[in-house]
Amino acid sequence: MATDRTTSLRGKPEKMHTCRRDFAKFVALALPGLAVPALLTSSALAQTERTLAPTVIKPRRQEAEDLRRFAEATHPDGAAAAANPEWRQSADAFIDSADRLTTTQYPLQAMRLLSWFKDGHTGVYATAIAGAEWALRLPVGCKVFFDGIYITSAKDEGAPLLGARLVSIADIPIEMIARRFAEIWPAAGAPLAHRWLILLLGLPAMLHGLGLVVGTPDALIRVKGQLPDGNDVIADLRPRVDASKDRSPLFRRKSAFELYAKAQAYGPQPNPTEDGRNFVHRLGSGVVYISLDRPGSDDFGQPFDVFDAHVSAELARKNGTRLIIDLRRNGGGDNTLCEPMRKRIQRSAFNRPGGLYVLTAPHTFSAAQNFANRLERETFAVFVGEPTGSSPNHCGDAKHFPHADGGLPAQVSTVRWSDSSPFDDRVTIMPDVLIPSVFKDYLAGRDAALEAALAHKDQRPFDDALLTTPWTRGSQGQAWKPFWM
Repeated sequence: MATDRTTSLRGKPEKMHTCRRDFAKFVALALPGLAVPALLTSSALAQTERTLAPTVIKPRRQEAEDLRRFAEATHPDGAAAAANPEWRQSADAFIDSADRLTTTQYPLQAMRLLSWFKDGHTGVYATAIAGAEWALRLPVGCKVFFDGIYITSAKDEGAPLLGARLVSIADIPIEMIARRFAEIWPAAGAPLAHRWLILLLGLPAMLHGLGLVVGTPDALIRVKGQLPDGNDVIADLRPRVDASKDRSPLFRRKSAFELYAKAQAYGPQPNPTEDGRNFVHRLGSGVVYISLDRPGSDDFGQPFDVFDAHVSAELARKNGTRLIIDLRRNGGGDNTLCEPMRKRIQRSAFNRPGGLYVLTAPHTFSAAQNFANRLERETFAVFVGEPTGSSPNHCGDAKHFPHADGGLPAQVSTVRWSDSSPFDDRVTIMPDVLIPSVFKDYLAGRDAALEAALAHKDQRPFDDALLTTPWTRGSQGQAWKPFWM
């Protein structure tokens, strides 16, 4: 299995396989053609306008040309790109405009170019982009659900939005923004774009780069939401460097199991976009629950081999009736770590109709996608929840684009992973039992997907022929249409 050695943005060598979780920080979008309403800036911001005013970046044409050559030489589909008229036209346009773009526009146009590959790994690290504009944040935090984007933390002028469903940004309907976002997002299908809609409020510099707001980088951004009682609320939010600190969270109920899971952290989680922990838990008589959030040992005080030993012990016990593997928070890592575990699961008594369930979501990506692919291919697993964030056959093991300090922090995939049949052209694994994630369940502390996995009755026969073409089973033709589709 291919491996790679690279230097992460944290400055240390890091082992890679299908994806480094650091890349969960990237953003890639451009929304051409949207009408841009003018927004007034507050007089209180006048003193900062001179230091934070949008500036034209230093000459970038050479870097843009280098990025094009790097992508064509590095990506498994690089030769196809070089021969593709659409790629060539987009690359030429990006190179020709590079020196005229601002510091907010340039990285997003680079990402727009790289989105041609649509593999989810090839793109630009938004949080590593140089420039004061990219350090600004908004005083609200959000979560993305099937039925909308909801404000789940806030402070100061953002406080009235707490608990509201996002309606518009800068008077542009969020559904329109999301659809245009998804059109250029670097993924095979809609689930991964849906998962990263969180970035629309996460980086205000992105809104400037997209042309959604105008003025200085700290200009007020008008956000409209709808509260649970049906009333609309509007807030003008000021981007600033401390806006993400000390926000008040939305009050919500947490289930007993959620509280247990929260207590299973074995060390600090440095990436705020990932709330992960690996643990094994018995849910009543005979039901084994495995939370597999991170195939790697770099984010947890508990070594992966200790977690793996806990899994092995549960697989060996004689009284197990149902195994539930939760991959809903797993954004990737080292896809070799789970291979021994997967093979033991395949040989276990759980590998039968009704004995094995896998929970997935749009966050299930990269190495987690590999794990899901192989379970689908070689076990009787029933998939529950929402579609995965990648296609079963995808490209990964991204390599950093060489750049000078302050240059474009991009990466390009190097390896094609074919975990499924060459005839499998799906853009995701669709769950057999589709359970959309909705805000009301989040408020109530209800895990509807886990409930479904516990209650499901699998009536299939114990027939290995069912594993011959799993990508053709009827559930894979289901429609999944979140609020913006």
